[in-house]
Amino acid sequence: MKRRKTSNSRSKSEEKCSISNDLLLQTLELAKEGFLIVSKEKNGFKLTHWNRSALKFLFCRDEKDLELECLQYHQSSPQNEKHEENAERVEWIGRNNDSSYYFSPLFWNYLNRCLRGEKTPKRIKFRSKGKDEKREKFGFYFLSLSFFKYSSENERECAIVRMEGEWHELPMTEQRILSIDEQQWMIQLMNLANPNALMVMWHPIKKDLFLCRSTPQYDECFFKGVKLEAVWAKEKAKSNEKLGILHSEIEWWGSQYTTTIGSENKYEVESIVHSVGDLKDRIMNGKCTYIDSQHLDSLEFGRNKTGEIDGFTHRFIVTFEDVTEKREIQKKSKEMQEINEMQYQFMNSCSNAMELLELLPSGHVKYHLVNDACQKALESVGGFNARGKTSEELGFPLDHVKMYSNYMIEVEETGESIQRTHHDPRMNNWYSISCWKASSNLFGIIVTDVSQVKRLEQELVKSKERLEDQVEERTKDLNLALAVRSRFLATMSHEVRTPLSGIMSCLHHFLELDGLSADSKEMMKIGMICSEQLLVVINDVLDFSKIDAHEVTLDIRPCHLQTVIEESMEVVSIQASKKNIPLFSRSETPLELHVVIDQGRLRQILINLLANATKFTDEGEIELSVDYEWKNGKVVLHFAVRDTGIGISEDSKEKIFLPFLQSDTSITRRYGGSGLGLCIVKKLVEMMKGNIQVESKLGEGSRFFFSIEVDTVENTDKSLSILSEIGNKLKRSSEKKKKNSVILVNSSKGLLSAMRNYMMKLGIECISLQSCEQAIKLDESKHSSASLYLVDNNEKEEDLEGLKRICDRFGGKFVISGKDEESSGTIHTPFRKKDILILLSEAILGEKIVLEKEKPKQQQTLEGLRVLVAEDNILNQKVIHRMLKRLGIEPVIVENGKLAVEQAMTGDYHLILMDCMMPIMGGIEATQQIRKMVPSTKQPKIVALTADAMSDHKKSCLENGMDEVLTKPINQNQLFDELCKVYVPPTIRRIVGEV
Repeated sequence: MKRRKTSNSRSKSEEKCSISNDLLLQTLELAKEGFLIVSKEKNGFKLTHWNRSALKFLFCRDEKDLELECLQYHQSSPQNEKHEENAERVEWIGRNNDSSYYFSPLFWNYLNRCLRGEKTPKRIKFRSKGKDEKREKFGFYFLSLSFFKYSSENERECAIVRMEGEWHELPMTEQRILSIDEQQWMIQLMNLANPNALMVMWHPIKKDLFLCRSTPQYDECFFKGVKLEAVWAKEKAKSNEKLGILHSEIEWWGSQYTTTIGSENKYEVESIVHSVGDLKDRIMNGKCTYIDSQHLDSLEFGRNKTGEIDGFTHRFIVTFEDVTEKREIQKKSKEMQEINEMQYQFMNSCSNAMELLELLPSGHVKYHLVNDACQKALESVGGFNARGKTSEELGFPLDHVKMYSNYMIEVEETGESIQRTHHDPRMNNWYSISCWKASSNLFGIIVTDVSQVKRLEQELVKSKERLEDQVEERTKDLNLALAVRSRFLATMSHEVRTPLSGIMSCLHHFLELDGLSADSKEMMKIGMICSEQLLVVINDVLDFSKIDAHEVTLDIRPCHLQTVIEESMEVVSIQASKKNIPLFSRSETPLELHVVIDQGRLRQILINLLANATKFTDEGEIELSVDYEWKNGKVVLHFAVRDTGIGISEDSKEKIFLPFLQSDTSITRRYGGSGLGLCIVKKLVEMMKGNIQVESKLGEGSRFFFSIEVDTVENTDKSLSILSEIGNKLKRSSEKKKKNSVILVNSSKGLLSAMRNYMMKLGIECISLQSCEQAIKLDESKHSSASLYLVDNNEKEEDLEGLKRICDRFGGKFVISGKDEESSGTIHTPFRKKDILILLSEAILGEKIVLEKEKPKQQQTLEGLRVLVAEDNILNQKVIHRMLKRLGIEPVIVENGKLAVEQAMTGDYHLILMDCMMPIMGGIEATQQIRKMVPSTKQPKIVALTADAMSDHKKSCLENGMDEVLTKPINQNQLFDELCKVYVPPTIRRIVGEV
């Protein structure tokens, strides 16, 4: 720190103080900050001290410049001069254009204020400038000045000015070639800025770009780190094809750069780079700035202001920026903006009120977003311009707001969206509320006005109550009608079956007598047929009534499927044989297959379909086919009944399953029938979860088919296992045996086809022929290989004899099919699988199979069985008495239930046949009395005899103590089977015969 010298002598104490001051001044001299000490003199200001940094900041060579400025200010400006102050204004300090030094008037103003003790700003902004020195040409110091007042030793007023300076470079103000140092500084500055930039020169004659210089970032981005500097682009592209630079691209870029010549504007282009360097499908933004041009002849540099291209080379600075992410963000932002706009338009187009609410701690809500429908609803209760406002600001009561905010609280607690319906008393409407959580404290709510729906619901409830009352009333009427109908059917069943039972018993009795003439027997048979037909009609009516009243339940139990099929065929075979119509089955199911089904109802379905086919077929054939398939561990049975009868027209297919209707009224007149058979079949199939369908052509025949899914059980019948083993043996022996073929003669093509397929599965060759004449004409080789001749009974006698002689000559077995009586040389038709297997075993394998089987009863007695009969009808008494007498039983007969009770108490009976409808006391009441009054050791078995075939009546009998129910009319075998089922004493003697 320098100070002005004085010539006055000083004492020792002054000398010591001077030494301390010198040390302080030397310390300030080395400081980075600049310091000036200015004192107030009579004739102006006097600069007493300064340091080197102050001279540097003020561009002063020595202190004389500052002293001169102080003097000039004093002479030109009075001390009390005031200057305008502006906080944003920056004043200059430094040299003027004439090299004279200059302090801003504002500087002197603050200095005067400091010396007067007035408050000054802590930092005042000034700029210092110079003119002569080399450094002054490149910039200025930006100064912050602080003023401090203090008193000197001689009590003069002084001010300390503290300076902090920051150097600012100025741009070039003249065109010149930069020095090497300046160029290197510029390159380092550009590299530190980390741009993708390069300097290029365009040569209009070569049509090529000269790559002057590029940043490392540009080389890494576009040329995979290859340094391209001071090279021609086309030459480099030719020598290094991996760079991916095309000549056409170079010329295009050159033409784009030259558009900036003579202009201050920058050329800007944005494009997608698919594969250059490390760039893969990136969006690059390029900017080109024109620098200068060089004349090709004079080599002079300068800025081309005319825009002339030819005759000059032109230099440009080009920068590139990867804006892929920026454009993606802009694109997504635009898309989101569009989506938000669309969503808001969608919300406004919706008739339901939609709102986005914030739940406030006070319980009120803030409306962040509302659609037009919501705003309209809020305006109806005074909530104008609701968006951005709270419910409290809109004047809504808290208790009303909580009706909706409570849903938001529930969503917050459960974490799941909810939907509720409530009545809003303020709006006087019913609303359906859907509420979900949109963000941390925002909830979306959709409000739907369901007032109209609620009113309709209330009306529907009232209508429902009225309808229920009407239904209840009608149900009572219907139940009464059903009860009347059931009673009527039961009465009619009883009244019709009772005399019918007597008629059929009498006819059966006379048919068993010997000595009747042929005409008498014929008349008896006609009477029996008419009685049976009447019984069928009665049974159909009762079955239909029971099904229609849902009184039929399926009796599901295991059964042998093939037995059900063959028994059904057997029932219809008599009717078919009378019309000389071949009846056969084509069963693809295994012989030992057992299924769980109601075999009685399945048999009823098959018999109805087969009987229907037989009724409407006068010539041709009738076929029952059965197939199966496994599905999900169960077996699906496919049944079909095909005939060659009169067929059904397309118009009549829909109504044949309706009750009491047939396809044509003329059919009823010609063939008869009640029209209930197919209706009952359809209902039974549907009860088994099946669906029956029909295919038919008028005049060609019909095909009824249905499918049922059932469970299966294992076979436990030893005889079926034996028969299955026979089939396996036949398959194994088919290749070893020479005589392993069968000659089958029958006029039915369908039967021949079915038998041929069955034989093929057993590995047996089947020669199927339609007449004996064809069989006789066969080659001897065919006869020699035949083990079995199976011939239809309807062939001519002489042809049968001729074919039998040939069979005997070649050692075959000759069997006639279709005879009524069975013997060693005949087989029953329709064919049964077990009979065919036994024949084949004997004829081909030479093994005679004897199966255990139930033998028909020829003579049967139940002597020793004590039976009581309670029957009020005299005719029925006689019929039952005769039937029991033939079984060796002498029954006791009473005419009402009261007498039956008395006999049961006094007598000792094994069995009581109890009629249900008797005078004085009915059968059910009598049974109840017997079960109460007769000791348990003497309790008899009680079998109901009733003409009421309704299921509820049978159920009532069993529930009231009866052991079994027999429906009238009953026959001899039926009575015998039921008697043995109920009671079989040790003394029973059964005489059975063998086939």
